[in-house]
Order: sequence, then structure tokens, then C-alpha cells
Amino acid sequence: MDTLDNVLRRATQTLPPALRVPPVAGTPRRRTYPVDLLKVDTEGWDVVALSGAPATLAATRMVLWECHIKMAVASGPRTTHAQAAALLAAFGFESYKLGRDALLRFDGDWYDRRLDVGPYMGWHNCLAVRRDEPLRRRLLSKLNGIQACAAPWGLTASV
Repeated sequence: MDTLDNVLRRATQTLPPALRVPPVAGTPRRRTYPVDLLKVDTEGWDVVALSGAPATLAATRMVLWECHIKMAVASGPRTTHAQAAALLAAFGFESYKLGRDALLRFDGDWYDRRLDVGPYMGWHNCLAVRRDEPLRRRLLSKLNGIQACAAPWGLTASV
């Protein structure tokens, strides 16, 4: 097993320096976030994989990961949405569960314990977006179709 940072560091070593994953989190570079979208799908082990990627998270604009019922079962890592959100918040991200008709924010005060109860876990994609991302409001507005969910965040629901 290896960390996501190490895997990506090797995979990007031949790219121009500004596009490489830095050796440690916080390494300066010309482009603020050279990784536009990091997609992680490790069948319930996403929080564990992301915790092994501090340099990559520091260099990423958005993270799309799968919350999976195997996160919480005995044979899995027993991680929670709250742990994922806290990890991502430490790098400047807000966390959202993507549903068919709406987004559900679950970082910080938005967390709801029911998200970590088996029947509600399911297999859903979660999106972490940087708080300072210029396209954040527009992106979240397009993804969220229910005004009642969008309004509390100061967003406009897409039609």
C-alpha cells in the first residue's frame, strides 16, 4: 500500500514543475491549485485514502469522492462523513453530498448524524469545493435543483 500523495508524485514527476504534486503540503507554486478535480473511489476507504494525500489536497480545487456504506461496516475503516468533512475543511473545503435532486452540505454545523446510519449511507458521490473557489457559487447553483436547499446557502436553484 502507498499514499495517494506518493502515487501522484510519481505520476507527475515528468510534468513541468508547476503541475507536479509538491513534495509537502504548502510548497509554493505558480498556479495556486494545479489539480482541478481529484476523483477518489476506493470502495469505502476514501477518507483513509484522502488522509494520505495532504500535499495533493493542498494543490486541489475540488474533490469528488464516493461515500460508501462500506465506510461504516465492521469490515471497513469505520469512518464517518464528519471525519471526511473535518479532514477536507482543514484544507479549505466545504463538503456536499450529491443527490438526484439536491445537494446536502455536511461540513461543520451542517453535519447531520443520520448521514452515518446504514440506511442513509448508500453509495453517493460527495463533492468538496474550496471556500475560495471563484466558481463555487455558480457550480453549486447548477448542481442544486431545490430552492429550499439552495436558499440557506445564498444560492439560486437551477431549473
